[in-house]
Amino acid sequence: MKKRVKFVSVITLIMTLLITNYMPVRARGIEIKKDKNGEEYRLLVMAPTEKEIFDMVEGGDIIGELPQIRITINEAEVEGTFTYPNYNNTRLGLWDLEWVFTPADDRYEPVTGTIKVNVRPRDVEDIEEIDEPTTPSLTAIRVTLDTLTSYDINLINKVSGSKYKWTSSNPSVAKVNIKNGLVTAVSEGEAIITCEITLPDGTVETLKSLVIVGYDDNAPVLTETQLDLEVGDKFDINLENKIAKSKYRWVSSDRSVVKVNSSNGKVTAVGPGEAYVTCTITTPENQVIVLRCDVTVTEPEE
Repeated sequence: MKKRVKFVSVITLIMTLLITNYMPVRARGIEIKKDKNGEEYRLLVMAPTEKEIFDMVEGGDIIGELPQIRITINEAEVEGTFTYPNYNNTRLGLWDLEWVFTPADDRYEPVTGTIKVNVRPRDVEDIEEIDEPTTPSLTAIRVTLDTLTSYDINLINKVSGSKYKWTSSNPSVAKVNIKNGLVTAVSEGEAIITCEITLPDGTVETLKSLVIVGYDDNAPVLTETQLDLEVGDKFDINLENKIAKSKYRWVSSDRSVVKVNSSNGKVTAVGPGEAYVTCTITTPENQVIVLRCDVTVTEPEE
């Protein structure tokens, strides 16, 4: 989601800082910890309210979820103050607002963190929106392939300027193109496909997808895995063990030999030769299954 905020003037910034730099809070927590005396208390990192943050940056918009602090002892609430060490460094664009919660009781350690804030010029009516930070992810976290089939694992929310390297933990089962993530089934078994992403700032993120070559009895299967057709023949390839609410896409390896309806698997023999039809199934859980049917087409006998 894109958000729009306004930039606070220097005078307002200083006044707001003086007013809101110290905010008393009360709350209640759930995580069991021990204080300096070894006594148990409950702590949950929970938050100054969003309204307090909005007031503090005079219209600044929070990116992501707000942190919160809550401390209790025997159900009695512990008071404390929030301070914002880098608040006077407010600037345009995205930046990290640092916060420190200091309990009023010195038995408890201070808790620190950051809040992502987006600041915009106050006097600009129509301004370009800034996308919130995104995290890359894979189009499939689990892929099941028939032998001699392939699947192109893609990335969602790519970060411009990043570098990508793909590897397979077991190339004898499933090999992967090092540059683009195209996975090809080699033999039955399992392999982990890893995408190592080097972001523009040098940070490295690692994404993984499990690839299984072969099927169990409960997995979707084609009613036909081998077809012998004559030119002009039509045939409806069906699926057994369908998974509810899944998406299906049918593709022919050679449309000059056989065509297939992309949504329902109905094939038409076009010309003599050999080809195969694949059905790619995407389940609601973001798992992918690729099935294959080999097709041989001959001329009709006279």
